[in-house]
Amino acid sequence: MYIRRYNQFKNYKYAKRIYSIYPYRNALDLAIAVILAGEIGLVVSGFVGDIMMPIIGHFSGGMDFAELKYTLSEAVPAVMDGEVVVTAAVAENAIMWGKWVNAIINLVIVGFVLFMIIKAYNKSKKKAEEAPAAPPAPAIEEVLLGEIRDLLQKEKFNTNFYQMKKVLMLAIGLATTMAFGQITEGEDDLVTVCKDTVDGWKKGGYFSLNGSQVSLTNWVAGGQNSVSINSLFGLYANLKKGSMTWENSLDFGYGLMNQGENLFSGDEKWIKTDDRLDITSKFGQKGSKVCYYAALTNFRTQTTAGYGADDNFTEISGFLAPAYWLTAIGMDYKPSMKEGSEFSLFVAPITSKLTFVNDTLLANAGAFGVDEAFIDDITGLYNPGKKFRSEFGGYMRIKYKTKLAENITFTTKLDLFSNYIDNPSRIDVNWENLLEIKVWKFLSATISTHLVYDDDVNISFKDYSGNETAFGPRVQFKEVFGLGLAWKFDQ
Repeated sequence: MYIRRYNQFKNYKYAKRIYSIYPYRNALDLAIAVILAGEIGLVVSGFVGDIMMPIIGHFSGGMDFAELKYTLSEAVPAVMDGEVVVTAAVAENAIMWGKWVNAIINLVIVGFVLFMIIKAYNKSKKKAEEAPAAPPAPAIEEVLLGEIRDLLQKEKFNTNFYQMKKVLMLAIGLATTMAFGQITEGEDDLVTVCKDTVDGWKKGGYFSLNGSQVSLTNWVAGGQNSVSINSLFGLYANLKKGSMTWENSLDFGYGLMNQGENLFSGDEKWIKTDDRLDITSKFGQKGSKVCYYAALTNFRTQTTAGYGADDNFTEISGFLAPAYWLTAIGMDYKPSMKEGSEFSLFVAPITSKLTFVNDTLLANAGAFGVDEAFIDDITGLYNPGKKFRSEFGGYMRIKYKTKLAENITFTTKLDLFSNYIDNPSRIDVNWENLLEIKVWKFLSATISTHLVYDDDVNISFKDYSGNETAFGPRVQFKEVFGLGLAWKFDQ
């Protein structure tokens, strides 16, 4: 019996040893992981194809991303002579970049899910591996108090000169230690505050309101009464957590002007001098000391209708007409700068730019680069203008902010976009500059400039007689100066 038990034990040891070196002992776990991964892929594909894309298609005029393509050669039907094929059919040759966009979205979502799973696993693993912390050592104040107590107990309150001298020295040492202890606690608080300012949210914003007014009565030199008002408003919320950064900003500017004999009678029309809404969000994961893997999305539009300089009744723009939505994936270079300055160079070889024209009249006219309305020569049917235009290309964004003086701040933002498919050498430019001069606590002067060049936006050029001499893309420029109330806040 003992021999049999020994052989069983020996065989068990051999089996355990073989199991320990068997490379496929986790085959069941692997099979479960593969099955779950396949199911996750189906869930993600369903989420993108059945939920996200229909929502995007709804807001983009019923567009299906999977059908977006760039046709290299049209399909040619087969030529038949009865039942004899004279010329075989030629299938359409096209670049299906819309399906590629869907695949990128799938990849981003799957990568995010895997990132969250691995992050949760590593976090639980670290908690399991952390050893229990050793009990803190007693403070030096406690040690000195203990020695004083022991001395008093040992001598039974003997108050000779020698013992009193020792007790006095220990008391002085205790007081000195407590004093230095207070300084050390203050330093610890300072370190904690500094650490909190590095990691965590940093929020703030600004608001300025500028205006001017002119009133003329029997003024022989000529002129008109006028009132103008201009406002700037901005918010930002930036998060830094370890090697991850998330930067969000909202900028809004609006200005109005009215001039004439009766400014507030309702006869004179207020003219818009500034109108812009700009929302940007950028996520970055640190790749090196000064470089981040980053993804950026930017949305730009205006809030009210705009009119031409010579016609105050015909709308040439409006809310979401146009609107630009840009999404880019690339690298962000952010070197260390002195206090009060920041620099960012974002380069994205993969960029999607969408243009929306949410106005039927403007869309039918082909404004802002969308396809205009036309009548089909063959069918005679009327085809309305497109309200949506998509572009795929490369993108670069440069942002620099610095303090020229204690009360002067300069900020510049330059956006460059090149369409890979249509005239890649024609680069769209969007360049904004802002100079802020703080005169007093709540009084400041601002000078802002905005330069735009879009190769898809055609502008009419007229001579002094009002005759159109040219029609095509041109450089647009705007400059606004204001002096008035200003308020900044940071958290």
